[in-house]
Amino acid sequence: MIKKIWNDPVWSKVIAAAIIGAVVTVWGLLSHQATKRQRSDKASASISAQQRSVNRFRIAITDLQPVSDEEINEAKQLKDRITESINNRKEKKGIELEIVNVHEVIDPLSAESDIRANKLGQELGAHIVISGRLRHDEEFLFRPYIYNFITTSSLSDKIEAPSLIIGPNISHVRKIALKEQNINNMIDLMAYVSAMAQYESQNYYLSAQIMQTIEAPSAEHYFFIASALYHAIQKEDPAYMGELSSKLNDVIKQLDKATSLDSQFQEAWFDKAYVQHHRGDLTKALLSVEKAISLDPLFHAAWVEKSLILFDLGKRKEAQAAIKRAETISENENRTSK
Repeated sequence: MIKKIWNDPVWSKVIAAAIIGAVVTVWGLLSHQATKRQRSDKASASISAQQRSVNRFRIAITDLQPVSDEEINEAKQLKDRITESINNRKEKKGIELEIVNVHEVIDPLSAESDIRANKLGQELGAHIVISGRLRHDEEFLFRPYIYNFITTSSLSDKIEAPSLIIGPNISHVRKIALKEQNINNMIDLMAYVSAMAQYESQNYYLSAQIMQTIEAPSAEHYFFIASALYHAIQKEDPAYMGELSSKLNDVIKQLDKATSLDSQFQEAWFDKAYVQHHRGDLTKALLSVEKAISLDPLFHAAWVEKSLILFDLGKRKEAQAAIKRAETISENENRTSK
């Protein structure tokens, strides 16, 4: 398309605006630079290449600590139920998830629990370590450790439960108490935080896989999955196999789910238009971008995208009117900011 319009002076503005629009698209909203996960020499020596694969979501579950000898069986049963719940999700979602059963107790009330959990996670190559104890009131004192991925405060601020995270530079973990019957909710929370962490580490395909384990996804969850899959395509993640057209269709399916749950989700409509345009579905792309604009008439990037779609449809006059609208919005924004 760029070769087609490059020599047209009228459309030089379109190209420039398109570049700006691409920069401001929501695909970049969650992108952050992150340092790579640090592993000790001992851990590197003990973990095989397969175990250390970034495309496998690994959860380590320690033995749960009973309050008394009479509750040993109850603690074991609870651990089994957590394991069963996670395995059921693995089967339903088809995610490459592995549970490591650790025959060790990490007392969440112990001052050394954070250090031990972090070391254990590094040695096992786990993304999450679950530990806890059973109490007399049948409440499960539970502490999941999600660590070694989140490195910037900007991402931590976006996560609703930063207290669940530990890592080389993060030490503000605190305990949370959950009723044992809320196992599914607890796993959803872990999946959400883990997916965010993997996204920051640019493990986009794994991030999408983890987010898809959530039992009752919201529109925002589907939008996140679409973004992660799209970044995996751009990064050419070898774990994300298949033809480009099929991968783009995966992204559109996730965005369809987002807009089905929330018809007012303007960013999802815009992103759908962007991917549909990329696939060559111009008529559908035009409908999607017009929906985004109807929800926000001052959506600059959407007007730029609309102009490009119209140009490819051969509607030059309408395309020129759209880019002029985008320029007007940009000029007004610049005046306002001054």
